[in-house]
Amino acid sequence: PDKDALPMQLRANLTNRLVLKVADKKNSILVLDEPGAERLLGRGHLAAKLSGEGRVILCQVPFADEEEIFQLANIIRLSWCSV
Repeated sequence: PDKDALPMQLRANLTNRLVLKVADKKNSILVLDEPGAERLLGRGHLAAKLSGEGRVILCQVPFADEEEIFQLANIIRLSWCSV
């Protein structure tokens, strides 16, 4: 992202931010207001900047590749069709 894609007014209104790995320090500062997201490990490693928290929280969320997502979507679709 760049400053035009994520204007300051919009960033100011986004009080909770969940950030996956970004390309470089500049992008991390843009979306997280501090460096560090460029050093995330990828595959679900996440930085969370939450309203009321004074620090960035690092966490690991479940990672699903594209094939797993399609399989899960198909299971959900089939269960809805049978209702």
